[in-house]
Order: sequence, then C-alpha cells, then structure tokens
Amino acid sequence: MQVEFNDETKFQHSIFTEGSVAIFQGSYDASLLTVREVASVPLEPAEETRATFGNVNWFGGEDPIAFRCNTKLCVAERTNPNAQIVILSDVHLDNSRVMQAVYHMLSGFSGDPPLAFIFCGNFCSRPRQRETMELLHTGFRRLANQLNEFASSFTSTHFIFVPGPDDPCLNMVLPRPHLPGVLFKYFEQIPNCMFATNPVRIQYASQEIVVIRNDLVEKMCRHAVNTVAAENIPKSFAKTILSQAHLSPLPPHVAPVLWEFDHVMTMHPLPDVLVVADKFKSFAEIQADTVVCNPGSFSSGSFGFHVYLPFERKIEDSAIDLPADRNRENLITHENRGRTPILQILPSQLRTCPDPIFDSKLYVAALNNQPGNKF
Repeated sequence: MQVEFNDETKFQHSIFTEGSVAIFQGSYDASLLTVREVASVPLEPAEETRATFGNVNWFGGEDPIAFRCNTKLCVAERTNPNAQIVILSDVHLDNSRVMQAVYHMLSGFSGDPPLAFIFCGNFCSRPRQRETMELLHTGFRRLANQLNEFASSFTSTHFIFVPGPDDPCLNMVLPRPHLPGVLFKYFEQIPNCMFATNPVRIQYASQEIVVIRNDLVEKMCRHAVNTVAAENIPKSFAKTILSQAHLSPLPPHVAPVLWEFDHVMTMHPLPDVLVVADKFKSFAEIQADTVVCNPGSFSSGSFGFHVYLPFERKIEDSAIDLPADRNRENLITHENRGRTPILQILPSQLRTCPDPIFDSKLYVAALNNQPGNKF
C-alpha cells in the first residue's frame, strides 16, 4: 500500500519519523492512502499500565514488585524532601575550563550533598583520535583528585558515569556498555562510583529514572516527515518519545540498535523521569506524569546542568558561574540554594539496576553501599 502526503495533510504536535508508529486518517483508493491527518499514539501513563498488568516490576533489578508499590520505599521518599540529583552532559574532561567549572560545582554542593551526580559523555572534546585515550586517562585522574578533595562531604553521594556516543567503546550502537575498565582505577578509593551502561536505569526510592546519552532531538528533527517550529520542539519531542515508548524511535540505518537487546530500549510502563542528554538546548517537560528533560551541553560555555528534586518531581535549570574570586555563594545559580541537607540513603534507595544485556556486576557497589566495581 502506498501512502501520500500533500499540502493539506495536518500533523499533530509530534515529531513523525520513518519507522515510528502513528495513526493515519484519510481516504483509501486503488491501493493509495491519501492522508488527511497524522496523529501520534495516545500516551499511556504508568498508572494506567499498572492497572492492567498489576504491580509486577518491569523496570529491572531484583525486586519482583514495582518500586512505587513498595510501602517502605514510598515512606523513605517522603522522609527525604530535600533530596536532589545533579545531571550533567558533555563533560569534556580534557578542557581546563570545564574542569574548573566541575570543581566549582563540587565546591558549591559540598555543603548540601546531593544523592547522586550523573556525569554523561562525551568525556573528551577530541574523540576517536590517537590521543583520545591519553586525554581520557588524564581527565579522569584529575576528576578523581577533585572528588578525593571533597571526599568527606560526599560520603553518601553516588557518582554515575554514562558513556557518550563518541566515547571509546566495544561497539558504537545502542545499547552501549560502560566506559573502559582501565579508567576506573582512578576511582577505586572513592565510594559509590559506577561506570554505567548507555542507557542506564536508576531507582531512587519508589521512582524509576532512565538516562540515555544520545543526540536524539537532532536526529529525529532531521529525519522527520513534518516540520516542527523551534519553540515547539521540546514539547513535541517529549510527547513523541513517550508515545513510542522506545528510546530510539528511528529506522536502523539512522540509529542502529542491537536487536537482541532492543528490550533494554523500551519504556513500558513509562518511567517517572526520562533524561535524554542531548546537545540540543536544555529543557524540561511533563507528559503523562513523566518528567522528560535534557540538561544540555555542560561544555558549551554556559556550564549548564539540571538538578532533579524527587520529592517535588521538579527540574531546576542550573548553571556554573566562574568568578574571579572563590566565593562559594557565587559558584552555583539555581532556584533553591538554601535547602537543609537531610540525606539518609537506604542501601536499596538509590541503585543502578543490573542490566541483563551485559551480565556484569557493575552496580553491586550501589546495592550494598560499598566502594568500587567488579569488572
């Protein structure tokens, strides 16, 4: 059957790409469907999905029951209203200005330690070159030195590293394994450091968080069959990726996926938070009770990042100011800097769920609150 679009075809507020699932309305004649309107698949909030499938844990991890159905986890979440998770993307560790901004960020949060720092790649500004690994070794060693300097402040904070699309890896398609294990040697003495896969699933109390580092917004807009106004891209993107319930709703020749592990890319039921770390400008949208956010590129010059507040289910758009002096009050600018730190993390409250695709024990440290990883 052939499908025809014309100037009168109307597209709803979504990004429609080749290979995505959509609803067509039009007239059919002689094996030709003339499309009048294209609509996205209706969003199904997680609560509606669980009303049908029960409280089975589809997210991952060892618990057979969904986290939000666990009374103890719900209570633990409510008793920690000041919890926060810091999310950065494109942290170029070979850039001295970026390293200075990271140091200022750590200094600013040292008095109010977050639950976790999520560092997303790319971690080098000169990827896929002969000197890339040497630059990464130097950058991660310097970052480890910075973390050691604030070790007494971040005793219960988790540090999660998600590889970017240009970081060295065994394969260049999604899902991707963790960064090379040789880089982790610099973090062996730092508690709660994890080299995660891309994408990675994180549980905090009763909340499910999915993090993926991929330039999805640019790819989807480039291969869309419709045109979306620039100011509508964040909302349209959030609606599209959640309606597809897949982290890469693109054809294989655009965004190849290891088919035997495609189930890792699905989102059913929808998570509480979806972090799509992209070079596109930062944004935060809420669709079907799911927070969809992009922290933007930390290395772009403004040193922007996101702070997620689980208790409020809110994203704070934040940035680093690099002043001439070292006055900590000027280091971080975001909406609520005066929160009182109350951090009581249960061993099972924050963890990166073991991903079945790599059969590794990357996240034993998070489960048992122990330092180091097993490779």
